[in-house]
Amino acid sequence: METDRYYSSNYYGTQPNKIMVPHKENIIERAQQFKRVLVLQDTIELNYSGLNEKQGVGPKKYKDERNLFLHPQLVISESGVCLGVYDDYQWFRDELKTNKNTR
Repeated sequence: METDRYYSSNYYGTQPNKIMVPHKENIIERAQQFKRVLVLQDTIELNYSGLNEKQGVGPKKYKDERNLFLHPQLVISESGVCLGVYDDYQWFRDELKTNKNTR
């Protein structure tokens, strides 16, 4: 709840991504001490089915399921040193597809 209030407070204007700028700069600085780094990405599915009033999440497979998909980019060194989460991409389905052939 505090996070929702923080983002809606306009403290960082209309671009909440500004919050991540110093963090990303620090990751780049830390990465420079390594010859090579890896950027790993995976999909995380967050289920918000119990929060029917929540905006910004959409249906999954059934109309009463509400999900948000998160694709974080984790930066690590070749030796496994975690340098941080550089970025993420979030999305949800706008509407439920009823037929697999409708793509």
